[in-house]
Amino acid sequence: MRSTDQRANFDRIMRDLIPALADEPTIDDDQDLSEAGLDSIGVVELVLRLEKQLGVRFPDSALDPDVSLTAGHFRHHVEDQLRQQRERRAVCPLRSHATEGRP
Repeated sequence: MRSTDQRANFDRIMRDLIPALADEPTIDDDQDLSEAGLDSIGVVELVLRLEKQLGVRFPDSALDPDVSLTAGHFRHHVEDQLRQQRERRAVCPLRSHATEGRP
């Protein structure tokens, strides 16, 4: 997925779940989501939706209550996960080629 597609999908999910962001032309990474109306149940719903729709996984540590929950916090985690997935896919052909002919 291209980065512009990723950002559009991410922003669409954020706008769907946080009504205060619905009319924002862009969602700034510094946007404090609790100030925008996202409560703890909303955080769980956001994580579940990001995981399902973007194919990423959030470890429990990503939801540490001591961490400032900004749009950037979630966006960077999604971008890191998608980058790691691309890297693993790029390595897989090498692994299968290296093991050809082995029992």
